[in-house]
Amino acid sequence: MTTEIDIAHARMEEDPENDQARLQFYERLADSELFLLLAEEATGETLKPEVFPVEDQSFVLVFDRPDRLAEFVGKPALCRDVWPCARWNGGGPRDRSGAEP
Repeated sequence: MTTEIDIAHARMEEDPENDQARLQFYERLADSELFLLLAEEATGETLKPEVFPVEDQSFVLVFDRPDRLAEFVGKPALCRDVWPCARWNGGGPRDRSGAEP
C-alpha cells in the first residue's frame, strides 16, 4: 500500500533541489499519524522511545503504518499486542489505545 508520505517522499527524491516538493513531504509527515517504537510501555505521560545509536548520534524511528513497524521489529502483529508503541497524530502523542496520555 502506497501512502501519501510515500508519494511525497518519491517526489522529493526525484528533484532534491525542489523546495516545494521537500516542504510538501514534511507537510504530509506532520499531518500523518505516526507510530513510535518505545523501549517500554508508557507510564503516565512519560514515553521512553527505543533509541538507536549510529556512530556518534542517536535516532528514534517512527513509521507511518503499524505493519511497517511490525516488519521492522520482525513480529507480525499489531503493536499493542506485541511491543510498546505510541501513536502520534499532529496534535501530540497517544498511547497504544489511541487515548491521550
